[in-house]
Amino acid sequence: MTAGNQRPNVVVIGAGIVGASIAYHLSTHAQVTIIDKGQPGLGVTSRAFGWLNTTAPQPPEFAGLRGLAIAEYHRLQHELGTALINWTGALSFSETPSPTDGVELIGPARVQQLEPHFKAPMQQALFAPQEGSIDPVAMTRLLLERAQANGARLLTDTPVQAIECRDGAVETLVTAGGRITCECLVVAAGTECKALLQPLGVTLPLHPSPSILLRLRAQGQLVHTLIASDELEIRQPTPELILAAEDYLDADGEDGPEAIALRALNTIRKRLHGGQGLELLSTEVGLRPMPDDRIPIIGTLPSVSGLYLAVMHSGVTLAAVIGRLVAQELIEGKLATELQGCRPTRFSGQTPPATNC
Repeated sequence: MTAGNQRPNVVVIGAGIVGASIAYHLSTHAQVTIIDKGQPGLGVTSRAFGWLNTTAPQPPEFAGLRGLAIAEYHRLQHELGTALINWTGALSFSETPSPTDGVELIGPARVQQLEPHFKAPMQQALFAPQEGSIDPVAMTRLLLERAQANGARLLTDTPVQAIECRDGAVETLVTAGGRITCECLVVAAGTECKALLQPLGVTLPLHPSPSILLRLRAQGQLVHTLIASDELEIRQPTPELILAAEDYLDADGEDGPEAIALRALNTIRKRLHGGQGLELLSTEVGLRPMPDDRIPIIGTLPSVSGLYLAVMHSGVTLAAVIGRLVAQELIEGKLATELQGCRPTRFSGQTPPATNC
């Protein structure tokens, strides 16, 4: 806790989209240092599909939190004063479509109107007009730029080697570039969180969940919304580029990423009028930080004072709302009810400790 009117000193480990959003939202209230072992947004953030998806089924513990995501991105877009978000809506195909709040059941004529180049696999579809997509790397960099404009410091290519504590409280970070004193530490380092906290006696029920991102060269706008079905997930941010998301099955062989990419390319070519000219540019595997119960892990740890954890999937969808709520908790010291189901203490049965810096 910082005395008087002095701004608290907060260090954020991880310059992906979640860490960048937390740093941005903190930067008007605290002296923030962001540390990353590489370059901003070039970890799993750079391999994210970028879908702002709030209508997919989720565990009830954070369904409400996810429901806030769209409104929070509209707020963030207004604050940033730039249009980095593509509010195209999302079109989903399922054998048994069941509309939920904010989702329309539409027929062939409306599907054709939305996606004139797409050969729909079935007669009906679900359309979520409020959903959209972002370039996760561009958003990450913009958030960090705005945080730096507010006085934040960004340290790149700076691996954290150890977190040192005294009397049960975070005191110092040991990095490749030297020692950094901190009174409040936010760990938002994705899959790296587990290894960073293990020396402190903290065991996180967290595992890497691989996914595949494909980039395809296009020659014109073939996709207008975001399309999702059992056989593909695609969106087109520019007339020259289509992005596709695929499930990871194996490291190599007939179910390895390269083989999956070629099958996906063939499927996409068949599903799009004019798609035969699509070319595969790249196949990238990202390791998503997946809590074992699939619920975000957000909050303080009873065993280590001054340490706040923020690790989740999907970080892209939740980044705007998480950034605001985490900053609010750390600055005001009041637990946000929206995060109640996401506390790390759910694994131990303990009461969440105070959160402020």
